[in-house]
Amino acid sequence: MEQEKTLEDLGISFVGTHERNFDRQHRVTVPSEFRDQLSQFENDGLSFYIIPVERGEKVLIRFYPKAVVERLSSKFRSAIAPHAFVGTIDNLGRIVVPRSLSGYVKWKMCFFVGRGFYFELASEAPEILSANKLDRISAITNETSGRTKTAISHSRGGTKK
Repeated sequence: MEQEKTLEDLGISFVGTHERNFDRQHRVTVPSEFRDQLSQFENDGLSFYIIPVERGEKVLIRFYPKAVVERLSSKFRSAIAPHAFVGTIDNLGRIVVPRSLSGYVKWKMCFFVGRGFYFELASEAPEILSANKLDRISAITNETSGRTKTAISHSRGGTKK
C-alpha cells in the first residue's frame, strides 16, 4: 500500500522576493525560480489556486500549487474554496490576475514573495527581518521540534531524558 505524500515529500520551497511589472492586460511574469518549482508536477504543475488575502489594510494574493492544496486539511480546502480562483501559467511564464480581483489589485509593479509551500503577490517588498525576530522564530521552531521529537520517541516506546 502506497503511503500518502506529505508536504515535505513534495520537496517544494518557494524562496526569495522578486520584483515584476504588470503589463496592460494585467499579466505578470512568474519568476523562473518559482516556475522551476512548479514544473516538477507533471499534470498540474502550472495550475494553482489564487486566493486574495487581507493583511492589515493591504490586500495580497496567495498562490497555492494544486499539489499542495491536495495535501492540506479538508477544513483548509473548505475555507478557501469560496474565495479561490484556479489559474495557470501561460507558455510565456505569465499569470493573469482575475478581473474580479483587479479592484483590489491596482498595482503597476508587484513583488513575488516566496513563503515555502506557497508564494504571494504583494504591492511592496516584505520588511527586512530583524535579528531579534529571527531569534524568536528560531527559538519557537526549536522548542516545537523538541516537543515533536519527544512525542515521537514516546510513541515508539522511548523514554524522555
